[in-house]
Amino acid sequence: MKRLLSALFIVLLSGCASLNAPSADLINEIPVVEMGAKAPEGNNYILHVPAEQTFPVQLSVAGSLFTKTGEAKTQASFKRDVYLYKHWVSYNGKDWQPLDKLLALSLATGLGPEGGIVKVEVDERP
Repeated sequence: MKRLLSALFIVLLSGCASLNAPSADLINEIPVVEMGAKAPEGNNYILHVPAEQTFPVQLSVAGSLFTKTGEAKTQASFKRDVYLYKHWVSYNGKDWQPLDKLLALSLATGLGPEGGIVKVEVDERP
């Protein structure tokens, strides 16, 4: 999940996207790795997150300002199949869109009298 969130953040924050979408045959040309399975060597694979499959999400708090750091885990699942390949996303593994055109990712953080807040939201774009 760290890889998934990292990829989402990098893609959405960088705004860099190639002009040519992967072909519909890509799913037959490179490995498809199911969420939770071991990734093949290298980074050239499609990550498939099946609908309703629960996957772990890890949060960590660290840095030089802290005297006490920590980690927390929770579980999440998507309502539909999601295929991720570099900065591309597909719901069927064939029709690819730039990630930022199909999904909106927001990250909100804050610190107030009640403590720290980290909120990650992923919405489908219309």
